[in-house]
Amino acid sequence: DALEDRIRALIQANPELAGVVIDLEGVNFIDSQGSATLDDILVLCDQADVTLRLARMKPGVRVVLDREGFIARLGSDHIHGNVHGAVEVQSG
Repeated sequence: DALEDRIRALIQANPELAGVVIDLEGVNFIDSQGSATLDDILVLCDQADVTLRLARMKPGVRVVLDREGFIARLGSDHIHGNVHGAVEVQSG
């Protein structure tokens, strides 16, 4: 909930915000509740016309998010090996 609240606050404080990158390097495990939270964040970003990108996702985390259907909803082109690459793609 803290992550979703933080992203909501960023979107509200920055009306011209085009994208958000979440660095998942520290996430070693995710369950269906974590996937649901990311899905809520994706909906929040979509509603605000803000692109969500994920960076440094570990293979085990990706397996769960793929199984939950989150990767399909996000788009695999929004997953990046590092934060810099995600920011570069977002900046165009």
